[in-house]
Amino acid sequence: MEQRATIRRFEQRDEEAAVRLLLSKAPAGQRDKAFAERLRRWRWQYYENPSNPESNPILWVADSAGTMAGLVCPLAVRLRTPRGLVGASWCNDWIVDQASRGTGLGWMLEEAWVKTFPVALGRGWSERAYEVSVKLGLVTVSGFWRYWIVLSRIGFARLLFAAGHHRALARLARTPPAIGLGHKPASGHSIEASTQLPGDIDALWQRVSKAYGFAVERDLKHMKWRYERHPTQKYWFIKASTSTDLAGLVVVRITDDSPPLGVICDVLADPSDRALVTCMLEEALSLLKREGACAAVADLPPRLAGAFSTIRKPILREDLKILVSDNAKAYSEMGIFDASAWYLSKSDSDIDFSAGILT
Repeated sequence: MEQRATIRRFEQRDEEAAVRLLLSKAPAGQRDKAFAERLRRWRWQYYENPSNPESNPILWVADSAGTMAGLVCPLAVRLRTPRGLVGASWCNDWIVDQASRGTGLGWMLEEAWVKTFPVALGRGWSERAYEVSVKLGLVTVSGFWRYWIVLSRIGFARLLFAAGHHRALARLARTPPAIGLGHKPASGHSIEASTQLPGDIDALWQRVSKAYGFAVERDLKHMKWRYERHPTQKYWFIKASTSTDLAGLVVVRITDDSPPLGVICDVLADPSDRALVTCMLEEALSLLKREGACAAVADLPPRLAGAFSTIRKPILREDLKILVSDNAKAYSEMGIFDASAWYLSKSDSDIDFSAGILT
């Protein structure tokens, strides 16, 4: 009689097996080479995360006779809500091995995750994963947008061709070259790029967070872990300052694609100050172009998306959706199931982003 897999909490002894299972989707010849880097990133992502409510990360394993048959890896965050901070998690990794698919393990893993946190959040999954999640009671929230802005038409065409995105390539051919508007800094602000995170993040976040609605808490503790302590990635910080205060911050990075993409990871500023947001984004795009990026991509909520179109017309605009667990209905009257009540950015899921997920 075949033994049914059991769902249990992740233990530190599971670490290497978990990383190998996650790498099972990679080409066989790349797995051993990628293992050490992925293991280091795993430890940063789950053990060093300052939002972990416990010393051991709250992950769940499907154990089949001592073999790891599946894994769900929620990333603990502190979610800012109109009622204050609440424990939440973004599900970044959710996998069942090939031999165990169709046995209900994925369902069991997700159920364990959803029951663990007051608010469970998911994004970037396959359509099948979304279907399973909705059956489990998660609610689809649509209305977020991913924007692509061309910085080098030739470079972006090469990237699209290599990835087999022929429809996007045809759209690029029909689109006139985009010209930046050359915005100058808003009066009273100096704007500069740095590879060092400014120290006065807390004061900035306290000023702007109320306008961001539901959002991962982006205080200095979170930002230092998310960006400065990332083990493999370099980030740039575009800072807008007055003589006394940090007025805004945009965080960007470059992918390992060939040619590379620029990623706008975070935009922290008063959303009503369109001139300031536009100016920082223009500086960010200029930096990414200087660093060789062929295009820039950003996931933005409605309240910040307009600034992108002010700078340059996006070549692509993709509709994004997230999933919110039904046990978050206590916040429904505050808009948790409404995209306009959220601040969403690529830093919420930008762990391994590359052009390979361009749809």
